[in-house]
Amino acid sequence: MSRRPSPIKKSQVTVTLDHSVAMKIEEISKKLSLNRSQTINNLLSIALMDYDLFDKTGLISFVRAIKLLSERLLDKEDLEKLKVNCE
Repeated sequence: MSRRPSPIKKSQVTVTLDHSVAMKIEEISKKLSLNRSQTINNLLSIALMDYDLFDKTGLISFVRAIKLLSERLLDKEDLEKLKVNCE
């Protein structure tokens, strides 16, 4: 029995994930009855669509500009305080 060729060309990549992320992917995979590779591919596809939407609406550029501005206006200590307050 021969394997049918995949209609979409795929590339193999290796990633290193935080343990908690890997466990969440495992949990989602089991819930959806998918293997980890399919789950990661689906999640990344959604994230990339979101990124494209944010980029097209100018949100990515806006956030980058705010980040650069804050880094120039505030010293490291102020930035650390903001990070703690936001979390």
